[in-house]
Amino acid sequence: MELEIENLDEIKDYIGNKMGLKVLRECIMTSPVVTGRLRAGYALKKDDEAYFIENQVKYANRIEYGFVGADSLGRFFHQSGQRIVHKAIEKVLKDGVGLG
Repeated sequence: MELEIENLDEIKDYIGNKMGLKVLRECIMTSPVVTGRLRAGYALKKDDEAYFIENQVKYANRIEYGFVGADSLGRFFHQSGQRIVHKAIEKVLKDGVGLG
């Protein structure tokens, strides 16, 4: 038995977009807030192959992955990463995409 699915690329794109938006929302909702810039910096992007979450805020990588050492101003930090994007992806995969 062979199953033929029409519009497979459109279906994959719909599911990818839906899942990406759920991850984006989770990132925004779980980010720490001092000024709101980190939350406002999250964006869902798509290239030819995949969807990805981006944040252009200067300190976003420090919040995500952590930082140990002196910054450009000579201040010393030992900051653990919060893994906001990673945790958001895990949560969406655990909870399911929910296409409705």
